[in-house]
Amino acid sequence: MRAHVALARQRQRERYLDRSWRLNSQVPGPALRDSWPLTDVAQRIVDDALYSGRLSSRGAVRVHRLAWTVADVASVRTGHDVRPGADEVDVALRLRAGHPLQVRTLEKRAG
Repeated sequence: MRAHVALARQRQRERYLDRSWRLNSQVPGPALRDSWPLTDVAQRIVDDALYSGRLSSRGAVRVHRLAWTVADVASVRTGHDVRPGADEVDVALRLRAGHPLQVRTLEKRAG
């Protein structure tokens, strides 16, 4: 796991090479939305949580950042570049809320 995290951090450093930040946790919300958006489906999930009151605006940005981190770790594990989609946002929302992860999501990641 340590190697996966190191590779995910390296992926982040490369993504933000021309910026003043190096990790997903450091990216300002507007830059994140403009330059590294979620997929349309994933953004709708975040927007639904925001408009229903389950997330604040700040919480939505944090979920977006966490979804990128989940995607980075998944990319290391699968060998593919992954843009955060519905699965990554689902994992981010569950982690943020302290809810258990879905078995289907874990199986998909492992396969």
